Amino acid sequence: MSKPIVIDTDMAVDDWLAIAYLLQRQDVEIRAIAVTADTAATCETAVRNAMSILALAGKPNIPVAAGRPVPLHANGLQPGWRARIDSVLGIELPSNPNEPSTLGAVDLLQQAFRQPGDKPTLLTLGPLTNIAELLNRDPNIADRVAMTYIMGGAVDAPGNVEAGIVGSNDTAEWNIFLHPPAAAAVFASRLPITLIPLDCTNTAPLTRRFYDELAANRTTPVTEFVYEVLTHEKASIEAGGWYFWDPLAAVAITHPQIIDTDPMLLSVVTTGPESGRTRRDPAGHEMAVATRADAGMFEHVFIGALNGQQF
Repeated sequence: MSKPIVIDTDMAVDDWLAIAYLLQRQDVEIRAIAVTADTAATCETAVRNAMSILALAGKPNIPVAAGRPVPLHANGLQPGWRARIDSVLGIELPSNPNEPSTLGAVDLLQQAFRQPGDKPTLLTLGPLTNIAELLNRDPNIADRVAMTYIMGGAVDAPGNVEAGIVGSNDTAEWNIFLHPPAAAAVFASRLPITLIPLDCTNTAPLTRRFYDELAANRTTPVTEFVYEVLTHEKASIEAGGWYFWDPLAAVAITHPQIIDTDPMLLSVVTTGPESGRTRRDPAGHEMAVATRADAGMFEHVFIGALNGQQF
């Protein structure tokens, strides 16, 4: 049977790869995609891009909804950062014949989790604004979530918010930093959480060897799209600046054995110079925290799925 999944995303570059992977899985049913407030991409454009990727994968009917039009964070982005993502790096994608959902992102999330049947898995690939608002409105929704996979945080690893952020610090990871109070609320909720922090993703770099293997194995439109994306990112890949951030979280849902996890009590710093830091805290929320990835297994499963092979 297909595993139901609900995705919350800011539609940055690595989000495209994670969503592409799940769209190609025959054992996955994506029930809804919610887009966070203006962060990596502007909301309206992010919704359009998500719908175009759905059309590319032959699944244009999955509902997509936008979050609040005004972001809740106070941190800005460097000029030109959004424009590059809004344009999908200049890659041409098919248009989706459908319109976005008439619901807002939080309404769509609530509807997706309130459907009868199996509890869906929640995958978050951006700031946790929508999820915090959902829990504030409907705290019991936590009982309808099988597991929450969060790509975010840096426990013992350095942060990465200097990439594209104005007002960076060296302790926080991008997704948590953009809206720390939302992350703090989600961490403190009853949601079951598997956290995929930088500590884990740092063990799965996207290498030139992987790029070359992908170049030699592209048999579907979705694989071709991923290859084009990484071709635009090749300079960063060769410089050692690319990791399988969001894709690793997506593959961990279908293949949990690719990550090692430890139980930890964590909380989020919400103010001050370390705002957005994910820290160990005896009074924090217990969750499974990924500490290491099997990069070889990940690459095998990821490329295989993009090309329509199920491992």
